[in-house]
Amino acid sequence: EGAFEADVASYYPSLILRYNIAPESAGEEFIKTYRNLLDKRLEAKKLGNKIEADSTKIILNSVFGKYNEFYSKLREPACGASVCLMGQLAILKLMDYCWFFGINVLMANTDGIITKEDPSPAIELWEKEFLMKIETKRIGRYIIKDANNVILKYTDDSTKIKGVAFNHEPDIKKTTNTQIVQKAVVEKILNGTPVEETIRNSKSVYEFLSCYVKGGTILEVKGATDANDVGEPMPNLIRFYTGKSGKTLFRRNAKNWCKIANSENFVKCNDAPLDIPN
Repeated sequence: EGAFEADVASYYPSLILRYNIAPESAGEEFIKTYRNLLDKRLEAKKLGNKIEADSTKIILNSVFGKYNEFYSKLREPACGASVCLMGQLAILKLMDYCWFFGINVLMANTDGIITKEDPSPAIELWEKEFLMKIETKRIGRYIIKDANNVILKYTDDSTKIKGVAFNHEPDIKKTTNTQIVQKAVVEKILNGTPVEETIRNSKSVYEFLSCYVKGGTILEVKGATDANDVGEPMPNLIRFYTGKSGKTLFRRNAKNWCKIANSENFVKCNDAPLDIPN
C-alpha cells in the first residue's frame, strides 16, 4: 500500500537529444527535426491528446530502433549502444541518489523507478545533473510480478496495467491470448470481483480468443483428434476459442507432428461472431 512512480519523460528520445546521439548519415537537420517532434508529443500528452501523443511516441521510438536495423539509412550500432548504456547508467544514478536520501527503491525498469517514499529530493538532483524531466505519480496500491508485469492503481483512481501477465486491453502493438483470463485476475485483485462473475459478464467473444501464427519452420498445421489423425488443414493464422470440438491443433516441422499448447477442444473462429456462442 502506497508508493511513488518516477518515469523519465520520453526517455530514449530525451537521451538522443541530450547527448546528440545521431548517426552521421542523418544529416545536420536531424536533431532539430527530432526535437520538434518530441516537443509536439509532450505538448499533446500535456493536453490529453492520447492519439497524437501515442502516434508521435511510436515515431520517436522507431528512430532508435533504426539505429540497429541492418538495412536502415540510420543504422549506427554505436549510437544504439550509447543510448542504452547512458539510459541504464542514468537510472542507476537516480537509484544512487535515492539511497543517499534513504528512499527505498521497490523496482527499476528501462525508464524509471518505483519507490516506497517520496523520491522528490533525489529527482531534484538528478534533473539538474542530466537536464531531463521526470514525471511522478502517487500510487495508492501496487502489484508487482516483475519489472515487466505490474498493476499500479494511482491515488487519482487511474490505473496502469503492464505486461502479458495482466494486460487485457486491445493493443495494436501486441497480441494477448484469452484476454478474459487477465481481465478476471485484475478485477479480482483491484476490485475483489469474483473471477466467475467477470467471465460470465463478458459481452465480447474476442476476449476468449487465442491466436496462432504458423512460423517459417512449420510446414503445415491441422486440427485433429491426435497426431496420427489426418484431420483438417488449417490456415497460416488461426484464431480460436476453447469449446467442445474434441480436436486439438497440431503443427508439423521437418521431423514430426507436435501439439500446439493450450489448443485442446479448439473451435476455429477466424470469422468471429458478434455474440458469444452458447
